[in-house]
Amino acid sequence: MKCYRNGSCGPYESRSCSQCPASKPSYRLKRSLNSQNPEKPLNPQNAQKRYEMFKLQWMIDHGHTLKELIHELTEYMEDRNLEMSPEDVFGEWESGRGFGSEIWPCFQEYLDSPESAEE
Repeated sequence: MKCYRNGSCGPYESRSCSQCPASKPSYRLKRSLNSQNPEKPLNPQNAQKRYEMFKLQWMIDHGHTLKELIHELTEYMEDRNLEMSPEDVFGEWESGRGFGSEIWPCFQEYLDSPESAEE
């Protein structure tokens, strides 16, 4: 999984956050713990909830706020004159625009990453 910081990681751009030596210590710790323990399959009942929590943490780690997310969604909806549910607007924004084309990994990429391993 490549970096989603949009060029902010410099020479580590082609590495995932957990592989980047310049990344936050929490990423390195998670990777270390995952490599010491055999990978456990992700509990399907918790997978979606853990992914939602991952997306919130991704926003924090990349300097985005909930207020910014709401502003982005409102702007996206107004630009396109959309009359959809907030959940549908979010899904369309997530797959088509993101924060200036910067967005977290999709669910499948998340499941394939070390970040999805249960602690």
